[in-house]
Amino acid sequence: MLTILVALDDNMAQQELVEMLRTIYQQKVSILQPQYEGHLEELIAEHYIDIIFIPPDQQLLRRIRNETDEPMILALGPSGNDEYELELVREGVQEVLHAADLNHKRLLRVIEFSRQRHEKILEATSFMRLEREIAECSSLQELLELVTDVLLRRTGASGCLIAWAGIDGDTIKVMHRVGRLSFVPPEIPLSAIETQAGILGDLFGKKKAKIPTAIDVTNRQFMLALENKGERKGFISIEGMPILPPSVDMLRFLRYLSERLVVALEKVQAQERRQYHIRQMNNLYKISISITDIIDQEDAFELGAWGLANLLEVEGAFACDYDQERHQLIVRGRYATFSLDAYIPTHGTIIDLNRFTELGKALTTADVIDRHKLNSNSPLLEELNVVSPLAMLVFPLLQVEQLKGVVFVCHDNLNRRFLSDDIAVAQSLAIYLMTVLHQAALYRNIQQLQEAKSEMIQRVSHDLKSPIHLLVGYLSLLRESISLPTEEQEMYFEALERSIQTMNDLVADILVLEKVETLLEAPMQPLDIIAVLHELISYAQNEAQLKQQTIHVNIPIEECWVLGDQTQLGQALQNLIGNALKYTPEGGNIYIRANAIDGNFWFEVEDDGYGIPPEKQARLFERFYRAQTPGTEHIKGTGLGLYLVKTVAERHRGQVWYQSAPERGSIFGFRIPLAAQV
Repeated sequence: MLTILVALDDNMAQQELVEMLRTIYQQKVSILQPQYEGHLEELIAEHYIDIIFIPPDQQLLRRIRNETDEPMILALGPSGNDEYELELVREGVQEVLHAADLNHKRLLRVIEFSRQRHEKILEATSFMRLEREIAECSSLQELLELVTDVLLRRTGASGCLIAWAGIDGDTIKVMHRVGRLSFVPPEIPLSAIETQAGILGDLFGKKKAKIPTAIDVTNRQFMLALENKGERKGFISIEGMPILPPSVDMLRFLRYLSERLVVALEKVQAQERRQYHIRQMNNLYKISISITDIIDQEDAFELGAWGLANLLEVEGAFACDYDQERHQLIVRGRYATFSLDAYIPTHGTIIDLNRFTELGKALTTADVIDRHKLNSNSPLLEELNVVSPLAMLVFPLLQVEQLKGVVFVCHDNLNRRFLSDDIAVAQSLAIYLMTVLHQAALYRNIQQLQEAKSEMIQRVSHDLKSPIHLLVGYLSLLRESISLPTEEQEMYFEALERSIQTMNDLVADILVLEKVETLLEAPMQPLDIIAVLHELISYAQNEAQLKQQTIHVNIPIEECWVLGDQTQLGQALQNLIGNALKYTPEGGNIYIRANAIDGNFWFEVEDDGYGIPPEKQARLFERFYRAQTPGTEHIKGTGLGLYLVKTVAERHRGQVWYQSAPERGSIFGFRIPLAAQV
């Protein structure tokens, strides 16, 4: 039924027009007439009006357009100025009629023509507004809510839903639904959708239809396929439609809406896919960083399972070591949310590949196994069902084409499809995990070699000490048996004693060095390094007096606390002071300086001894290297002292330095952080 508002300023003309309209439309029209000032606006607000008749009055036209822009407006009056009438049309009047020329046929023809034109304008305006609203949607959910709201308002239906192929592109699932619905399909693989019963099968079975639609009269249901470049990727289902089949105009609108929806869905999903890949790359970087420094294989397997599960956004994973001799997989690491904890094998679980022969064959290649892509009759699928009844990706960990381990990534949704891009990113992490596992294995081998070396050094040192002690004893007895040794005999005794002392020093240095390198000393503790230094200086003063050397001490602080190993730091300080005493001639000067500066303890020893040529300075901190120069041939040593100083300083997060020139002396020192800075 049409609703027409007649608001002319001439009562006679108004009555004639009302009678004419009732004659034309009979019972199919509702005519409204304003009765008092302001009633016009009230009628517009209370009713949905199709047509409004007004006099050719710009002010009245503007009042109406301020209230609504939907009704068609016709102006009726005497013949007037053409320019004024054109201005009325510009401001929204569809047609200007002249009362003298008006009759039933002309009025009907003008109304119908104007209605068609107005409806097209409204439709175009509606399409433009809808296009703008769709473009402004910032999320997929906002887009779906907008489209379903438009569908319900435009069709008068009781409910509707939108189904679309997700990011994986293989499965159609309901993305949004509103209202009362009798039909809500489950997730359906695209490959199987044509075989579905009922209206859905009818819709996707119409491959050649220009506008693929299907109707279920019983449920007043209308369904329209969503197509992208000729490929059907979803559908709109509308239930409770008052008019079926829909009119041509309604079908055109639904078709337009579906096309815009597909474009918007593709755009939003492309954005989501980009964000997903960015998130994946960030996760890959973070996970890679977290496992880079792993040196324990058990930790590597555990973090590998966690990393792949998080990267692929699944609920569980487990990583296995491969026992080549027994041809078995042993679970070494697992990650599971509460929902999958019962389905993920526990640590130590054995998967016997002698029993799972198909899995064993498949793991010999670097290809990732996607359970979803296996044939339903595949023996490998049966074996994977036994391992874990979940959607699964299997990543073989190979090194030089040799199987070293396997990671199983699991999802509780059997319909989960893993995209090829996702698999490629995850595979890069699996390859990196293999590198970390190899690194951990090398570290374990090094640790074993280090332990064997330490054991050997301890044994050799013990074996060397016994004959040295025996030599000391016999030499002492020999010296006591000769009451008045000759000068030559005394020279022999002194040479033997120096050699024995050198052997003792060498064994002691090797033991200290071995402890420093393998970190076998006690844990680091706060200590006052100034107190340790003063004790060493007092011993050095006695030795310096024997060579008429002078030690100059410059330590302006009473205490300085560092975090360290007292034995190792004491050995480093003693080595630098001892070197200065050894390499400074009789009557020389030695300067010992220490202070706390910029959060560090600084220590250095300067002498005015022989100095070191530039060409020999590069190797000063190497093991067993001695930079002998003319005049120092008589000085004994093992070449371990400076190497030990450097090792101790670096273990305490410090640095060593030196400065030397031939015949001008040398400066050696180191710095380490104060306790508060460690």
